[in-house]
Amino acid sequence: MKKQQTYDEPIAGVNIVPIIDVTLVLLVVLLVLSPIINIPSMKVDLPEAMTKETKDQNLTVSLGADGQMSIDSDMVTIQELPAMLTAKLKGRKDVVVIIRADKNLPYGNVENFIRTVNRYVGDRAVAIATQQRTTKLDPVKS
Repeated sequence: MKKQQTYDEPIAGVNIVPIIDVTLVLLVVLLVLSPIINIPSMKVDLPEAMTKETKDQNLTVSLGADGQMSIDSDMVTIQELPAMLTAKLKGRKDVVVIIRADKNLPYGNVENFIRTVNRYVGDRAVAIATQQRTTKLDPVKS
């Protein structure tokens, strides 16, 4: 019969490898699901730009090529936009308002839309959504 060994010193270390494994799995799940969560249902053809992704919780305001507007996935008219925007932003101070506008719209229409949205967002951050450009622009030769 084999005698069990006893140790006089207590185990003082903590094995952190399982904690790191679980953290990395959760990070991968978050990275895979985050683009899917905030995509509105309305089709908008965005202009291209080199941008960084926002990590905060966002509120998306969209203007389609046909003049339709939406806040997240809720379709609104120009008359409903201020009230709906105010209601969605109520109590949310750290939200980033992302403006999506079709690239084929006249610049004046997009500018008026941005000014209208800016009037009701208060001191919250506003960003313009673009598609990620895959190639860099060539510098202009003078």
